[in-house]
Amino acid sequence: MNHRTVAAALAAAGGMAVAGFAHAGADVGSYFVSPGILWVSPDNKLDADAAYGARLGVGKVINQNWDFEFAYSDTKHASGIAGPTGDFKLGFTELDLKRVFRRDQRFNPFLDVGIGLVTGKRQNVVSSKSNEAALKLGLGFLAGAAQSARAQIVGDAGLRLDKFGAGIGRTVDPYVGLGVRLYLGGKSPAAPAPPAPTAAAVAAPPPPAPPPAPVDSDGDGVPDNADRCPNTPAGTRVDATGCELDGDRDGVVDRLDRCPTTPAGDKVDAVGCGLTIALQVNFDTNSATIKSDSYAELDNFVEFLKAVPSASGALEGHTDSVGSDAYNQSLSQRRADSVKAYVVGKGIVGGRIEVRGYGESRPVADNTTTEGRAQNRRVQFVRSSLQQ
Repeated sequence: MNHRTVAAALAAAGGMAVAGFAHAGADVGSYFVSPGILWVSPDNKLDADAAYGARLGVGKVINQNWDFEFAYSDTKHASGIAGPTGDFKLGFTELDLKRVFRRDQRFNPFLDVGIGLVTGKRQNVVSSKSNEAALKLGLGFLAGAAQSARAQIVGDAGLRLDKFGAGIGRTVDPYVGLGVRLYLGGKSPAAPAPPAPTAAAVAAPPPPAPPPAPVDSDGDGVPDNADRCPNTPAGTRVDATGCELDGDRDGVVDRLDRCPTTPAGDKVDAVGCGLTIALQVNFDTNSATIKSDSYAELDNFVEFLKAVPSASGALEGHTDSVGSDAYNQSLSQRRADSVKAYVVGKGIVGGRIEVRGYGESRPVADNTTTEGRAQNRRVQFVRSSLQQ
């Protein structure tokens, strides 16, 4: 095929596209598939006639100026050699970079540079297959239907430069191609601009939208802009700042506090229980037998020991000053023993609890008054550690 034929074919294809189509508006980042037909005229050294074949390419619009494409074509040529040598098949696997001009116009010319692999095989000839590296140089055009369309006509022409073995040497194969490029993905075409507002619309603007309702992300009734504890668990009672309530102000919120009436200033553990736990245990006079009205108090104490398995310490028994020192010492010891026996009977390991009787030696109130003596008759649990 001579140069005039190549130029004529390219001009005819380009003129047809410009006459019937407008800019397709290919978007940066779009992928495309490009099926088409290809006309190849093999170099005279290959002794094969010109022929048509199929071509399929896939690629991407890199930016406004550059496209990248990977393609494969296959043509089958009648032999020009006298005798039954069979047809000559040419396959071309190529990797192209296209410099596109005037992407925003109706007609987009481009320059094409590529590298590839030419596979030649002559039928009915043993060991005639040859794989050779090739350079591709060409020019072409893109033209589409409308700016919202996702397809363009593509045409190109150029030369493939390769070198065959078996004494053939360098060859130059002119080609002309025509096909369709179908775009996938990329940005949608821009919507048309809205019409300019009329004088009436300018004179009577719509009323402003109502302010949005305050956001309360954790649903505690305190809006986020005033919530100092924005991640309160659902259903938890909170104060005006959105933080959980802490009735005894020991630093442990009521939801987690197992000792919700800790005296002010007491050091507490992670569940709000202090170093000393006073037990309201009632005994008959001169008796170490626990009265039934104290069971609820002791059961709460048992639940605490189960909830905090690392809690350990001593049960301390105390009396008022009525009676001899020796008797009061014995009575306080027996009363502390009774409390431990009750707790152990509820499933608490005895090794966690020591028992100490202090008699009347450690009063906390005045033994000369009835009220003071009542306060001194007590059993308390003194923890040896606040660790959890």
